[in-house]
Amino acid sequence: MGDTLLRLTSALADRYRVDRELGAGGMATVFLAHDLKHERDVAIKVLHPDLGAALGAERFLSEIKTTAKLQHPHILPLLDSGAADGLLYYVMPYVSGETLRARLERERQLPIDDALRIAREVASALEHAHKQGIIHRDIKPENILLQDGAAVVADFGIALAVQSAGGARMTQTGLSLGTPQYMSPEQATGERTIDARSDIYALGAVTYEMLAGEPPFSGPSVQVIVARLLADAPRLITAQRKAVPAHVEAAVLRALEKLPADRFAQASAFAAALDSTSMVGGTHAVSHAPAATRARGLFVGVAIGAALATVAGVIGLSQRESGAGVIRDRVAVDVSIGLSNRVHLAIAISPDGRKIAVIAADSLGTPSIRIRDLSIDSIRTVAGTEGASTVDFSRDGESLLFVTRTGELRSVATSGGATTLVAERVHNLKTHWGADRWIYYTNNTGTNGGLSRVRVNGGTPESLTVVDTLRHEFAHWEPQLLPGGKAVLFFSYTYPSDSSRVEVLDLVSRKRIPLLSHASNPRYINGGFVTFMRDGTVMAVRFNVEKLRVEGSPVPVLEDVAWEPTDGNLAYDVSDDGTISYLRQSDVDVPQLVREVGRDGRDGELLTTSGRWAEPRLSPDGRALALTRNGRRWQIWLLDRARHVLSQLTRSAGVSFSPNWTPDGRAIVHATETPVYDVVRTPLDGAAVVTLMRSRFDKVPSSVGPDGRTFAFTRVTGSTEVFVRTGNDSVRAVGTNAEDRGTPAISPDGRWIAYREHALGNRTEVYVQSLASFARRQVSSDGGDQPLWTKKGRELVYRRGDAVMAAPFDPSTGEPGRPVELFRRPAAGQLSGDRTTGYDVSPDGLRFFIIEQQQRDRRATAALIFNWRGDLERALRR
Repeated sequence: MGDTLLRLTSALADRYRVDRELGAGGMATVFLAHDLKHERDVAIKVLHPDLGAALGAERFLSEIKTTAKLQHPHILPLLDSGAADGLLYYVMPYVSGETLRARLERERQLPIDDALRIAREVASALEHAHKQGIIHRDIKPENILLQDGAAVVADFGIALAVQSAGGARMTQTGLSLGTPQYMSPEQATGERTIDARSDIYALGAVTYEMLAGEPPFSGPSVQVIVARLLADAPRLITAQRKAVPAHVEAAVLRALEKLPADRFAQASAFAAALDSTSMVGGTHAVSHAPAATRARGLFVGVAIGAALATVAGVIGLSQRESGAGVIRDRVAVDVSIGLSNRVHLAIAISPDGRKIAVIAADSLGTPSIRIRDLSIDSIRTVAGTEGASTVDFSRDGESLLFVTRTGELRSVATSGGATTLVAERVHNLKTHWGADRWIYYTNNTGTNGGLSRVRVNGGTPESLTVVDTLRHEFAHWEPQLLPGGKAVLFFSYTYPSDSSRVEVLDLVSRKRIPLLSHASNPRYINGGFVTFMRDGTVMAVRFNVEKLRVEGSPVPVLEDVAWEPTDGNLAYDVSDDGTISYLRQSDVDVPQLVREVGRDGRDGELLTTSGRWAEPRLSPDGRALALTRNGRRWQIWLLDRARHVLSQLTRSAGVSFSPNWTPDGRAIVHATETPVYDVVRTPLDGAAVVTLMRSRFDKVPSSVGPDGRTFAFTRVTGSTEVFVRTGNDSVRAVGTNAEDRGTPAISPDGRWIAYREHALGNRTEVYVQSLASFARRQVSSDGGDQPLWTKKGRELVYRRGDAVMAAPFDPSTGEPGRPVELFRRPAAGQLSGDRTTGYDVSPDGLRFFIIEQQQRDRRATAALIFNWRGDLERALRR
């Protein structure tokens, strides 16, 4: 969304000063701005570009004008609207108070008097709009703002404007307006005629939640919620909260009637009933049976999210090729999983489809597993999983598998607690808990990278495959035991990555059977399908599990799935019942900037526009910045700071990253994929690239010594270890034990080396050690990593989660001083796990070069897709 911010700022510069993003939903992104003419803060909502393109500017702006005439104390007015640089936007007053949703999350149940007052105020707003023929269509706690305690309804008429402007095109983009817990039955079933009584139903649902502490209908999936609101009666409020007056309960239950004719005809009548004791609680019957004509429409066109979510990122099967229209039965829902800049590329869904698990970091950068039970609106951290890099569910959904940063495979109950060691030297990619009670994984011995398996309670691992280096194989990843237990699906990661293949291993003959070329990340789907990744799109093909062969041609299933082709991570999983869970690339891949920051944390020069940046490195003369940039794959670029000119330095077949300047500023020492990560030196004058170090292990350099020949690097085997290769080509390990270490930095005088080391409690600390002996000192006191030297070796700076720390250092004695916090900025810019350094500092320690994630407070969501295999069958038959 960084591009949107820049476009909006430029296009509206004469009228508004756009300050920052406030939030984002499925339909629009909200920015805080200042109205220059009227000297007031406003909120500008910008429709997502793909949605705006589908609507068309003229039609949308014409429809939205009808909402400008709404002038009411409990309606947030429309101040302005327009099109700017291709973006459709509308402007509202900025309300600094909280939403009703925020208050409900804090208090759960509101005082009865407060709940009734808010309901009456919203009803007053609805009555005013309904008299002018405007239906809101999306009344929910998120759209009710509390300004000095008074209710103000936002986005009035916006849903209608979108639907009216879009017409049939909205069906083609998969947009459905509404949120399941507050949708009326007629809205949930896609009926075209929606009137005021649909808003009254939604207000009844909101009032119910304010009193009871939960919506009238909830469930583990969208299907369940919609089915319940169509067929079930809500629980009596007084059964959950006896203090609620009977007449209030009766009024709310009447508002929640299935048939519109049985509800209040006007919002004012609902408000009056809340105050009238003539409504007798306990005698008002709520209809149970849905209209027969609605049954077929249960899942038609329903695509529901937390904020008017679209499924624009979900491609209808073969829609682009056939033009046959969108999926007609699929249901999509988004669930919040935390801040986008802290979510890792890992997701799992339990076999029964009731829970999803993701990995996210805390403010100190420590990752752990978080579980979202889809039957409740909360996410919890699983104790004992600190440092997890992968996650998978057991077959019964009651246990989790995860791989630690040191390559240990462990299991833990979903409730958290003590963990059990299952295997060691495991690669940090997806594992699989087989129905045969074996756990299948990729071993990480540094020489094989093949498949192994071990019993669920541990024991001696069994090797299943060995990589074929003659075929440029690097590893066999993401194994999955197929039904029948006689074969394992996996993919061979091959250099270059677009040569990877999906294969099957016959467990009886141990023969490998090729299935798909130019393919990776396979998943077997019950019913005889295999999905896989190709060129950033998840494809599906029919698969004969008895004959172990694919049949027919693949069709596209999903786009915008979070994927890192270098490390093979695909944030995508499927339950036994066919529910797809995935992270969107556009959601977790937050646009980034490179910025110069002062020692006090104040913003300095903005060095780049938004993009995917990492690992800034200042040249010895300060004139250039080396950066790792992702286009089709990660490569190293150079930024001329005086001229603001970017030029590409490396053009390797595989990725190149982790740049380090030589002291003379004439070359960059970095890692490049061959397919393992080797260390090379690339001259800036175009001379031949020189391979400095090649071996069967991944090696990531992070520092060059003052002689220009010595460099420090992290070697990746089962865990990570720090080594130094000296000018005479000898290699020595740093440290005397097997602790996990990384991000080494050689001091300016070449006498010392700083690095991070894995400590107790899955925390890392910064240490400094003499290169002439094993004497070392701990520098950080409460966590730290990514150390760098300043002030001619008299200071060490390092990251501690979001904080940038500094500690004085005495080069003559090797004694560090007490660390102090300089400033806070969310950590970003590391590649290849935690083996590289994601920021830099000038030699005098006064200027820092930071990768800054735009929209760093944006919430990430996991996307869930239900009821889609029928559409897959139809697509494969074409």
